[in-house]
Amino acid sequence: YGCVRPFDAVEPYRLEMGAKLAVDGARDLYAFWGPDIARAICAGQATTLVNLASVEDAKAVLPHMSADSTVVTCIFGEELRAGKPVQRATASKIARGSMVRWMAERGIEDAADLVRFDVGYRYAPELSATVGSTLVFMANK
Repeated sequence: YGCVRPFDAVEPYRLEMGAKLAVDGARDLYAFWGPDIARAICAGQATTLVNLASVEDAKAVLPHMSADSTVVTCIFGEELRAGKPVQRATASKIARGSMVRWMAERGIEDAADLVRFDVGYRYAPELSATVGSTLVFMANK
């Protein structure tokens, strides 16, 4: 941090999973990690995963989940457009963090309890029913 002059070089501060980056023969970080992240999460057993990751990060895990595992994805909409929830990146990131905190504070262990989440959003069963294992929450306005 500090003053930056017009010709100072600015370096990226984080690696993008899909960025072309040859590591140990892999074309990008998705190929580098392969199934390792999913294996670490599941530890070889059936698991229920509450997916609160960004779309980019979820792509590193979800394709490698075992068939006997359950994935519940939560999305946070700000408004409806053509009957579908519109997500805003920053608001969704804040909502995902709020849900993690809410789950931890209440000791949530059953994915069925996620519908009780009410921190700035409300569960929208009418939207969730159309997308299977995705729970849709809409902003309280």
